[in-house]
Amino acid sequence: MSSALLNDISKPRDEAERDLMNLMKSTIEGGGKVLVPLFALGRAQEIQMVLENYMTKRPEYNLGVPVYLDGMILEASAMHTAYPEYLKENLRNRILNNRSPFESEIFEIIKGEREEIFEKGPAIILASGGMLNGGASLEYFKRLADSPKNTIVFVGYNSSNSLGRRIQNGVKDVALPNEDGKLQTVKVAMNVKTVEGFSGHSERRQLVSFVENLRPRPKNIFTMHGEEHKCEDLARSLARIIHCDGRAPMNLDSIRLK
Repeated sequence: MSSALLNDISKPRDEAERDLMNLMKSTIEGGGKVLVPLFALGRAQEIQMVLENYMTKRPEYNLGVPVYLDGMILEASAMHTAYPEYLKENLRNRILNNRSPFESEIFEIIKGEREEIFEKGPAIILASGGMLNGGASLEYFKRLADSPKNTIVFVGYNSSNSLGRRIQNGVKDVALPNEDGKLQTVKVAMNVKTVEGFSGHSERRQLVSFVENLRPRPKNIFTMHGEEHKCEDLARSLARIIHCDGRAPMNLDSIRLK
């Protein structure tokens, strides 16, 4: 679960929140729609909390547009509401007092047809599928990508082979399947933005510091769940720093642990 739901939000996070809201505000004022692809569990609830806080408590960010929720976000948010005892105190109290930010009136849940969203005016769309490899976010992207009025904002990590990373890197034409399963070229004319600061992961410096302070010192360290070259580099660095065996296992590698 994201640290923003468990701990206090740091100053860099505050800056990321303002950057996100300012991007949304400028797009809405220009008559466009904002698409935010999200990981359904954790990141989606963070962004919901940010929007609920800014749009209900800060008049300058009361954008006056619907905020649509689509995909698995609804189910994931319901899990947080069902188990508030695992959340930080102020969030837990809000949920227990029927003031859950995930059920705010600013949110509109999409359960069926999406056509009406495209036909209406400016809006914010929070959709699952954080890397655009599938899910609701990909369907919205197909329909919104060709207009320079619209903006897609990435607030999470995109792996090197994902469509999200390709979009971040500036690709202007992507081949995607249409409703009939046939490939069609989608022109990317929308604004592409990335807001850093919402990551729930520790950075390299923090990981190294954590390992350095382990007692007793580990004899073996395995790094995984990251880009291949970065996992390998971190394993080598940690092995050198604390004089242990450091490895970055490959897929299907077998390691015997005693």
